[in-house]
Amino acid sequence: MAVVANGGQRVVAVMILPRIVAWLERHGRAVVIAIPYLWLLLFFLLPFLIVLRLSFSEPQLAQPPYTPLLTLVEEAGSRYLDLRLNLSNYLLLAEDDLFLRSFLTSVWIAAGSTLIALAIGLPMAYGMAKAPPGWRLPLLMLVILPFWTSFLIRVYAWIGILKNEGLLNAALLALGVIAEPLVILNTNAAVYVGIVYSYLPFMVLPIYASLEKMDASLTEAAIDLGCPPVKAFWAITVPMALPATWPATISANSRSRSAPTGPAACIAANSIPGTARIRSQPAARRRSSPSRITGLANSR
Repeated sequence: MAVVANGGQRVVAVMILPRIVAWLERHGRAVVIAIPYLWLLLFFLLPFLIVLRLSFSEPQLAQPPYTPLLTLVEEAGSRYLDLRLNLSNYLLLAEDDLFLRSFLTSVWIAAGSTLIALAIGLPMAYGMAKAPPGWRLPLLMLVILPFWTSFLIRVYAWIGILKNEGLLNAALLALGVIAEPLVILNTNAAVYVGIVYSYLPFMVLPIYASLEKMDASLTEAAIDLGCPPVKAFWAITVPMALPATWPATISANSRSRSAPTGPAACIAANSIPGTARIRSQPAARRRSSPSRITGLANSR
């Protein structure tokens, strides 16, 4: 019986496999294209909708810890859906300008950091792409190497460099450039340094991948025809690098906007308005019955 069963399974597999292969041949391209969209749907759009739904709910001491938006109500022999939207969170955003100022400051710092990273990353990627073939892999490894170290450790290393008794001030004092330590830590300058350092590889790598494939004969022909090297760089190299520059800029900028949870939090301290309040205030205001919780704690 076992032999018959195994033989039957083989027959079924042999019959089904060609159908699967034929279906993949017809729809394989659509499946491959649908995979990233499904990923975005599950891990980006769906969490966003959940957060949006929570923004209209009220907190409660229950499971789940928020009130439902739609409730089925039975009244006088009839049923209807009761929709309740809580707008207190949005009123809080309108009443307190702390959130708006912090958001605009984050956008400003992210934009400045992205421009600085682009100004550094484009020549850096160009130099790597034009380096001798034997040097390209070591240079690429130097760009990727920081990712092998913990993100938090790298940020705290910059704190050791930028603090008043840090390596930078010690070197400047030893060289006689300054008479007293510079206050760099807890300033916007330190925030820019931390963000640019942290997200510069995301700017360099896509541009490098594009410039490495560029036909060098185009620039050489322009120079042979009398075009200065600098003008040839701006007229030929930069336009050809734009297709990779846009996604690199978007990637670096999106990460920079969320940097208050990373390098900015460690290096900025109070340079971003209300950094400490912006984290604790919404959670504190959304707690239910704080006096009752405090009373229970005191009674214990």
